[in-house]
Amino acid sequence: MTPPRRLKPVTLAVSACVLVASVLWLSPGARGLFRGGADGGKESSDAAAKSSGAGDGDGSAESRTRVRERPPELNKTQRQVRNLLSEQLGVLGPPPRRIDMERLKEFRAELDRMDPEDLLAVLAELDASDINASDKGNLASFIAGSLGRRDPRLALDTFVGRLAGRGFGALDQLGHIYVRWTATDPAAASEWFDRQVAQGALAPVALLGKLKIDPRIYFESQLLRTQVALDPAAADARFDAMPEDVREKMLFDNWFPTASPEKTQALAEFLRTHYEDVPAAFAKAGSKRIQEGDLGDAEKFLEVLNPAPDERAALVGEALRTRLKGPDELTITPEEAREWIVKQSPQDAGRLTGTMLGQMMEWHEFSEMSRLALQYREESGSDEVLVAFLKSAPDKSKAEILQLAEQIEDPVVREEVMERFGK
Repeated sequence: MTPPRRLKPVTLAVSACVLVASVLWLSPGARGLFRGGADGGKESSDAAAKSSGAGDGDGSAESRTRVRERPPELNKTQRQVRNLLSEQLGVLGPPPRRIDMERLKEFRAELDRMDPEDLLAVLAELDASDINASDKGNLASFIAGSLGRRDPRLALDTFVGRLAGRGFGALDQLGHIYVRWTATDPAAASEWFDRQVAQGALAPVALLGKLKIDPRIYFESQLLRTQVALDPAAADARFDAMPEDVREKMLFDNWFPTASPEKTQALAEFLRTHYEDVPAAFAKAGSKRIQEGDLGDAEKFLEVLNPAPDERAALVGEALRTRLKGPDELTITPEEAREWIVKQSPQDAGRLTGTMLGQMMEWHEFSEMSRLALQYREESGSDEVLVAFLKSAPDKSKAEILQLAEQIEDPVVREEVMERFGK
């Protein structure tokens, strides 16, 4: 069984952006985007009032026609915005509303042809409009992307302060902009980050859904990983200057995105050098990467990483944990997981198998998993599988765990299992 497919984030962003474009195009209160001069918003409201029969006009067809026949002259930026949004209306094709990727590319290209100053003017007009905050944010993300491709400093300076109340995708987008910048101009990216920290501009913020995130940790993690590959001495100095709690937080990100074997090895060596519990550091730093795709993809990553046996065992355990704890659909059987464990980490197969069976209880009954634990115990001639299973099985099976623990031969190990419940 393969994992369920989900729409990529860009699909939702495009859909929301089309909605924004439609509202901007049709809403009288937002037509200031297409008016000339500083009073554009007021002029559009007056025109809208006249066209609906309010204000000085009499509401007649003649009056409405007269307003339409004398539209205000549009400046360069406003003409670009009008054309841009009109094009965006066509990004989604006819029913069943599948995205036309070619039109989407054209839309992005149109943004990229606009001067950065004009994009900032568009952003200011968007902020002043009566569009709801969610739709404003989605349209602003296209502007952020365009600025980021050409002037990452300007994009980050403009949008870092706009994260509050946005979804995690907004921070992730800025992270991608920053990653590209660290690769092309690491010195400038480092200077920008240090200046932001000194000015207190990267304080923790509450994102959409009350999710609190620390942009400083997020950006510094990106910068550190880039420096590891490009300037190891700078990476060492930056890491050594971090407080201990910040060093631990550095691990909760994707340290091993798809990259060259050389960069992967450089990152792995950095972890070995700077973290005391290296296997645990590998499990945390590699968690996002090892859970991508299926176990075949995880195996390919392990081949590239070529970890030491204890590092490999930690990553194998993490690969299974992320697939067993919390997903919407179970995509592997206990027998398949056991086979993969034996192949990937034979020297730790007993412990990893027992832990896996305990995690499988989110999907299976205790009786079924305990039967397998006893079977693998018999095959291996060791209590290791049974002990690991009883230590990781959920508390709801307390009675069954204590009963089965009586079969553990080593009294010290048996006591360790029972101490879990104060016995």
